[in-house]
Amino acid sequence: MREDKMEINNSQKFYTKMIFRYLYSVGLGDWWYQHEDRSDSHRKLYCLWAVISNAYIFLNICNELLANFRKDLTDVEKNDAIQFSFAHPLIFAKIASFFFNRKKIREVFGRLLEENRSVYSCGELEKESMKQIKRYSLAFIGVSYMTLVMSTIDGLRAHFKEGIPIRTEVTYYPSPSNSGVIVNILRFLVEFHWWYIVSVMVAIDSLAVASFVFVTFKFKLLQRYFKDMGLTVRRDQSNMTDEALADKFRRDFIVGVKLHENALWCAENVQKAFGWVYSVQVFETVALLVMCLVKLVTTNHNMIFLLANFAFMLCVIILNGSYMMPAGDVTYEASEVPTSIFLCGWELVRQTDLRFLVVVAIQRSQVPVIMKAFGIMTLSYSNFIAVLRFSYSFFAVLY
Repeated sequence: MREDKMEINNSQKFYTKMIFRYLYSVGLGDWWYQHEDRSDSHRKLYCLWAVISNAYIFLNICNELLANFRKDLTDVEKNDAIQFSFAHPLIFAKIASFFFNRKKIREVFGRLLEENRSVYSCGELEKESMKQIKRYSLAFIGVSYMTLVMSTIDGLRAHFKEGIPIRTEVTYYPSPSNSGVIVNILRFLVEFHWWYIVSVMVAIDSLAVASFVFVTFKFKLLQRYFKDMGLTVRRDQSNMTDEALADKFRRDFIVGVKLHENALWCAENVQKAFGWVYSVQVFETVALLVMCLVKLVTTNHNMIFLLANFAFMLCVIILNGSYMMPAGDVTYEASEVPTSIFLCGWELVRQTDLRFLVVVAIQRSQVPVIMKAFGIMTLSYSNFIAVLRFSYSFFAVLY
C-alpha cells in the first residue's frame, strides 16, 4: 500500500528505489538513502550471497581474459575473445565505480528526490521527466537484450552447423573439447554470465541517466518558479503597497536562489558520483566500435553474424547517446535559468537593493553547468557525434 502511494506521490522516488532494490538483489549492497531494518540472519545470508554473486562476475571475467592464451582458438573465437576482453572488464569497471562511490550516490539521490520538494514542485514536469527516463531505460533494455539474443542465435547456428557446444562467450575453461555433466553445468553458468552482467550494467546505466534527467528537472523547475514569480508580482502590483510587494518579492526571490543553489549542488555532485561511469562509457564506446569494425573486415560473413555484430554496434551507440543526450540537456536547461531570473518581475519593485540581488543571481546562473568524462571531455550532443567519428578514424588508421 505504501509503495502504491509512493508511485502516485513521488514517481521519481518509486522508480529509483526499484533500481536500488534490484542492485541490492544482485549483491551490490543496500545504498538507498532511507534505512531499512533487517535481521542479523538476513544480513549474514546477504553477505554470503554478495560474495558469491560478485565472485561469479569477477572469476568469469578472469576466465575470459585467460582464454586469449588458448592455443586452439579459431579465428572467430580469437576475435570474440579480444572483444569480450574489452567489453566485460569495462562493465565490471562500471560496477566497481558504483560500489566505490556508493556513499556519494546515496547522498546525491537523497538531495535529488527529497530536497525542496515541499517548497516548490510541479507534477507536470515530474511526469515529463519520468517519461524521458522510461524511454532511456527501455532503450537500454531493448538494445542490450537484442544483442544477447542475436549472439545466442549465432551460437546456436554454429552449434548445429559445426557441431560445437553453444557458445556466446569465449573462456579458458571449459573449451569446446571438454565434456561431461559438470562441464555442461559450468558451460551453462558461463553462458548465463553475459546475461547476468548486462542486467547489472543496465541498472547502473539507468541510474546514471536518471540522475541526469533529475538534475535537468531541477533546472526546468527553477525556470518555472521564476516565471511564476513574475506572474505573481504582476498580479499583486495593483493590490499591494510598494513596501509589501518588495518584502514579498524578497522572500520569494531568496527561495528561488536557494532552489538554484540546490540544483547547482546536485549537478556538481552527480558529476562526482558518476564521473567514472561516464568515462568508462566513452572508452567502452570507442573500444567496442573499433573491435566490431575490425571483426567486419577480418571474419567470414554470414547473415546471423552480421545481424549479431550490427546489434552489438547499435547497442554501444545507443548506450553512448543515452549518456550524451541527457547530459547535454542539463547544460542547456541550466543556460536558460538567467533568462528566467530576468523575467521574475524585478522591474516592478522599486527598492534598488533588490535589483542588486537580482544582478548577482543572474551572474551566478551564467556559469556554465557542464558534465564531463575523464574530467575534460564535455558530454554533449555534438560530442556524441565526435565520439563516433573518432572511433571510425581510429579504425581507419588501423586498417
